[in-house]
Amino acid sequence: MGDTAPDISVIIPFYNVEDYIEECLDSVIAQEGVKTEIIMVDDGSTDRSAEIVKTFMSKHKNISLYHEDKKGPSAARNLGVKFAKGKYIAFLDADDMLRAGIYARMMKAAEHYNAEMCICSAARFDQNGKYPSELHDNVFREYKPCTHITETHSLIYDSTSWNKLINRQFYIDNNILFPEGVVYEDIYVNADMHQKCERAVMVSEIGYLWRKRSTPGNESITQRFYSEENIRDRFAAIRWLIEDFCNRDIPEGLKKDTQKKILQTDMNLIIDSVEHVTDDRALQIMDEVRTFIDSNIDKDVVDSASVLDLQKYYYINNGDLEGLRQTLAYGRDSYDKAPVIEKDGRLCAELPEELFRIENRDVTDEFSRTRRKVWVDELRWSGSRVEIDAHIYIPRYNMGNPSDQAIKVKLVNEETGHVVDVDTSPAETKHITKLRGTIEDPSSGAVMNYNYDYTGFTFVLEPELFDSGIKSRTRKYSVLVEYQDRIFSGRQLLRGISRDVKAGCKKMYVRKGLRKISVSFGYMNELYIIVAN
Repeated sequence: MGDTAPDISVIIPFYNVEDYIEECLDSVIAQEGVKTEIIMVDDGSTDRSAEIVKTFMSKHKNISLYHEDKKGPSAARNLGVKFAKGKYIAFLDADDMLRAGIYARMMKAAEHYNAEMCICSAARFDQNGKYPSELHDNVFREYKPCTHITETHSLIYDSTSWNKLINRQFYIDNNILFPEGVVYEDIYVNADMHQKCERAVMVSEIGYLWRKRSTPGNESITQRFYSEENIRDRFAAIRWLIEDFCNRDIPEGLKKDTQKKILQTDMNLIIDSVEHVTDDRALQIMDEVRTFIDSNIDKDVVDSASVLDLQKYYYINNGDLEGLRQTLAYGRDSYDKAPVIEKDGRLCAELPEELFRIENRDVTDEFSRTRRKVWVDELRWSGSRVEIDAHIYIPRYNMGNPSDQAIKVKLVNEETGHVVDVDTSPAETKHITKLRGTIEDPSSGAVMNYNYDYTGFTFVLEPELFDSGIKSRTRKYSVLVEYQDRIFSGRQLLRGISRDVKAGCKKMYVRKGLRKISVSFGYMNELYIIVAN
């Protein structure tokens, strides 16, 4: 590696991952535009993992190997940090992969904002394909290029250590350490870093590919959601969030949103375990959940939970295990297809009375948290401009009139924060109603028809839009869609395009003078606008 210090020290703990570690290492070695050192920490593997690493070491001088005696990933990461020399450190799980070029883009963004930390989005994948990570969708629900957890509360969901670059000096100066001997160690470390840093950069691009192991008996530690170890350690982690993190000098709104995060994610995973344990253990878990919520979650936060979760709490408070299990099954199979009607500016669900004993049917707030479906329908290349037709909607929420929804499109360069406002006009989308407007409730068999005729919009890109703010040869812009409708307002990144449209865009571009505009697509079909001189 010579005398020059690396830009990034990539720390990869591993244990018995011979089936995956080559893909992982290949994805790091392929990172261009940054100088990396790769610190491998063998946590007592008994398979061929270490041999595979040594083969890579014979070909790549920037890889080093250290050994631990089965102390777990936290100890392995802590050991790896001791040997790191880079300006930034990054953690990577040995069964996962990086997208090409992501470290260079993240480092540029971190350097531009002088930020201690830069995070990217992630997607899940397995042998059957790829799909969004709901956890990271929550993180980027309040996307801002440069921010802080006290300003962007959705960062409380950013509880994975491997989707980020961290300034090494910041990490050392604040004595950040992974707690050893526990599962969900990431929850502690990430909340700690977000609170202690001054600036965090959000790069919405999916740069990290998070594997879901599909082979029975070969699941990762955190995939064993319902083991006693996982249940115990998740309770410990959320107690720390309440007793330590929420007692720091943070805004009251962040404390409330931390409680909401605990209910929506951690607590639901604990409650789900009653379907996978004995009746006696399930009743114990119900008692623990009830005690935790009563002691630690404010009543207004509990009241803001989804109707489905409130019904779970009803059965938990009444010690009704069978009712809880039936509610969990309904939530898994039917809840997101239950008929919804709008009344007096609120949305109400029609739910089976024999199961839903609570009176509340108002699902407005949970719809406000739902990711909208945003999709490109057509791209038209004409002269020196490109016109893009797209649509944005929530299933079971009518948009049948031209005035029902107002859309604005902004292009955001995540490395520099440069924002371009784009002319946007409404568009008719009767084809969406035809394709998606009929929904059958699996529970009752009831069929509801919804109108999505005016969920569409068209925006136009011309080279003149980029006459200012372009200081280097090439710029990559995410497409941010801001919406305002009868009930909701918000913003969402544009993700989704049909195969036919995508295929028709290859090698297409418009040019005027020295400025050239083309289109590219991310891992989950995120739309990017590429502007070059």
